[in-house]
Amino acid sequence: MKRGYSANILVVVEHPAHLLAIEAALDGEPYRFVHARSGTAALRCLLREEIDVVLTDVQTYVLTYGMKRCETAGKMKSYRRFKQIPVIFMSGTGADDGDVAPDCPADDIAYLMKPIFPDVLKAKVRDFVSLHDARKKTRLRELERMNRQLSRINGQLVKAEARARVMTDTSLDAMLVLDASGVILESNPAVARLTGYDKEELKGLNVSLLLPSAVDGREPWAPPFGQLSEMETRRKNGTSFPGEVQWGIAVDSSGLLACAVRDITSRKEAERALIEAKEAAERSSQARMEFLTYMSHEVRTPLNGVIGVLDLLRESGLTPEQAELAGLMAKNGNTLMQIVNDVLDLSRIEAGRMELEQELFLLEDCLDQVGELFAAQLREKRLAYTVAVEPGVPALLRGDRSRLQQILINLIGNAVKFTEQGGIGIQVGLLEETDDRLTLEFAVKDSGIGIPADEIDRLFLPFSQASASTPRKYGGSGLGLAISKTLCELMEGSIRVEPSGDPGTVFVFSVRVGKHDAKFL
Repeated sequence: MKRGYSANILVVVEHPAHLLAIEAALDGEPYRFVHARSGTAALRCLLREEIDVVLTDVQTYVLTYGMKRCETAGKMKSYRRFKQIPVIFMSGTGADDGDVAPDCPADDIAYLMKPIFPDVLKAKVRDFVSLHDARKKTRLRELERMNRQLSRINGQLVKAEARARVMTDTSLDAMLVLDASGVILESNPAVARLTGYDKEELKGLNVSLLLPSAVDGREPWAPPFGQLSEMETRRKNGTSFPGEVQWGIAVDSSGLLACAVRDITSRKEAERALIEAKEAAERSSQARMEFLTYMSHEVRTPLNGVIGVLDLLRESGLTPEQAELAGLMAKNGNTLMQIVNDVLDLSRIEAGRMELEQELFLLEDCLDQVGELFAAQLREKRLAYTVAVEPGVPALLRGDRSRLQQILINLIGNAVKFTEQGGIGIQVGLLEETDDRLTLEFAVKDSGIGIPADEIDRLFLPFSQASASTPRKYGGSGLGLAISKTLCELMEGSIRVEPSGDPGTVFVFSVRVGKHDAKFL
């Protein structure tokens, strides 16, 4: 390695004549000589100047420290600053020098025996100067690498600190840093906004000043880390607000704690308003249910009397004109009775008071009874009526017979109402079977006026019918299909309208019923 400056050679010899002899031997080399007469003086020179190679007489070191030459090398190398400096010992042949121990360092320590030849000394010094330069270069590269690494780490730390500072300073939540005993060390600006305490006011105070219920008196103090909890949070002016608190702990051994507090006053007010609204809705629903129950009873009682009297009147030998008027009155009375029953059922469903019975019944009897209700209307319109039950459907079932009939009555009633010619058919099939349950599918098909595709989605809404002219021409409240849909869902089924491919409509619904030997509570 070529130098642009002189190497510093520390020459430790007692006699100036020896120094002159060494300088003469190394004449012509780019060296600067530093002279020390003793080991103590040599150490001062090493501390004061940057030395590249030490050239010393063993005898001088022995006289200073009372050590042999291997011990002398060890003594010099024990100083951290001198570990990288090569040393050349010039040794005589006297017994005072001692022998070279086999474990003495050999890579940067050399022993030259007197008499010393100038070429040998020059070559050894040149080699050690190059060795020291190579070590310096390696150390510089390592220092540069470490410096780059430290710069990168410092940059990352600065960025992380900046991000953390931005997050804490702009956070809407109050954030505190505490020691292991709950003493406040740091706080963000949100603490002052929420509590009124300045950052400097809180330093050194216990967190119980803000969160009275946070400190439970246990030693050591251990808040519920990682859990959200609600605590009353006090302000400086003596007022308080509901706070949602979360605790954290540092992952290192510092024992630092973190606490985040969020003002949940608005949420609590919304919860209270929601509870009050729910209670008001329940009271309103209860009042409406009681009113409808009372009104349905009060309306149905005299209405039943009117219908009964009309039946008697029709059998009392009326003239044809009078019989027609009485029949019209009876028809309207029955329609009114059906509307009252539908409104009452809808109210029960909305109030969650519709309960299903679990009783044994024969499916055939259930279907026959529904057909008998419409026998007169079917004869009057000369409509065909067919019922088909697939072979796999059991005859004896367990479930709510009356609610199943109610669905069928609503669907068949609509079919009879909107069909002028052709007929109505019912088909029953087994959709699914388990150990104790059955899912039955009913299809009710008619050859009536049909339903426009854009009106199907409105069919199952309360008080909704296919078109505005329907109630004027055919009558009805628009509640039957809405009630049927809810009843199907209560019986773990569904209802839909399917395209028939012909004039008319196909309603398909499913219900779950029990097998006759299944046990229900």
